Amino acid sequence: MFTINKYIYIITAFLLIIVFQADSLAKPPHGMGAGGQMPPTSVETMKVQYVKQNQEFTVTGSMRASQGVTMRSEVDGRVTDIHFKPGDNVASGAKLIQLNQDILAAQLKQSDAELKLAQQDQVRYSELYKSHAVAKADLDKAVATLHSKEGQKDMIEAQLRQKNIVAPFAGRVGLNLINLGDYVNAGQDLVSLQAIDPLDVEFGVPEVYLNKISVGNVISLRSDAYPDKSFSGTVYGIDSKVNPNNRTVLVRAKVPNPDGKLLPGVFAKVDLAFAEQKPVLPVLQTAIVYEAGDTYVYKIIDGKAVKTKVVLGARDQQNVIVLDGLKADDVIVTAGQLKLSDGVFVVSVK
Repeated sequence: MFTINKYIYIITAFLLIIVFQADSLAKPPHGMGAGGQMPPTSVETMKVQYVKQNQEFTVTGSMRASQGVTMRSEVDGRVTDIHFKPGDNVASGAKLIQLNQDILAAQLKQSDAELKLAQQDQVRYSELYKSHAVAKADLDKAVATLHSKEGQKDMIEAQLRQKNIVAPFAGRVGLNLINLGDYVNAGQDLVSLQAIDPLDVEFGVPEVYLNKISVGNVISLRSDAYPDKSFSGTVYGIDSKVNPNNRTVLVRAKVPNPDGKLLPGVFAKVDLAFAEQKPVLPVLQTAIVYEAGDTYVYKIIDGKAVKTKVVLGARDQQNVIVLDGLKADDVIVTAGQLKLSDGVFVVSVK
């Protein structure tokens, strides 16, 4: 009797286990719908639409002075005066450096005296010649002597001017390369002078854009030195040949620089826009998924997220242009991609 009851208990327990497991399998897991599917994932989306955008491209340029020179002495001499401080803005004709003039100054005094005497002799010989007291040859000699003394004075004054190094144009001086008392030789570098307002920016334009660029085009440029500031300029010169090495043509533009922030030699990113417009497909940058060097978006098709590879173009602070992979009226996910995988059902909350 005991053995029979024991078997009954075992069989009853076994049947209860089977019933419990069957009931568990019949119920969907926690969070899953009655049909056995996970509920759709909430995401934010946008519909892609074409917009018209001015054609533009960005190249790297270099700032250069509209005029720039390294000042050098024409003659030998000792530096007796420096009339500037590094970084000064100077006017055209401003005296920069003076070399010793003592000997030339003394020679000029002597020349003045000799010239005055020659002038007096010329007057006297003219009167004597009128009264036939001297021959024409004597008068000619007096006139020749006067011209010679005038030439000597002009030469000394020219040599004196060479002892004064002056600015040939208005600009900003750099660091002086000499000091008071230095003896400089003819041709020696003394100081740099750069005209910095306006500045030129020089950049290469790909030959495919040659039919679109012309004198008068407006450019904008940015410098790493001032990342939050944009400068503008106007194209004033286009080279007459294409560089065969990189297939670009050299272009120059004038850039106002009244506060002197930009300096010659600074690299700049030059943006050049054309009036011609073309349709583009911009999407929010938040829609882009980066994976192993490629770029993707999740496109919504029949309520499912479909991972789609895209090719990107230019971008700004908010949007990026899609060059390939999407078409107008496609709906893509802009937020919530971290919860997605290919084929997951989604529902848009925005």
